[in-house]
Amino acid sequence: MKNVNKLLSVVLTLCINLSLLPMTALAAPAPLTVGTGGDYTTIADALVNAADGDTILLLNDITESVSYTVTTGKTITIDGDGFTITGVDGTSSAALSLDGAGDLIIKDIKLLVGLGGSAM
Repeated sequence: MKNVNKLLSVVLTLCINLSLLPMTALAAPAPLTVGTGGDYTTIADALVNAADGDTILLLNDITESVSYTVTTGKTITIDGDGFTITGVDGTSSAALSLDGAGDLIIKDIKLLVGLGGSAM
């Protein structure tokens, strides 16, 4: 019976200590934001600084031609939140060009070729 009481005490102590940990320590990291008032002014800068599993969130439409080599073994998400990336050339510049062997997940985003160009 003494051993059961000791075991119960250890388990209860562990449960109490775990409940004191902040829940934010278990939450997903905050997204890297791009745009007015964001962490970065360009998607290219956010991509270079993103770690495996990070999400990049657009805060507004962006005019930029992004050429990115996806790092092998790295998964990054770009969440457009309904905004648009427009290439800067005006005639032929793609909004996003990818190379490499990692994973880039793109969601809820519109890509345009050049200013006023057609959707990709």
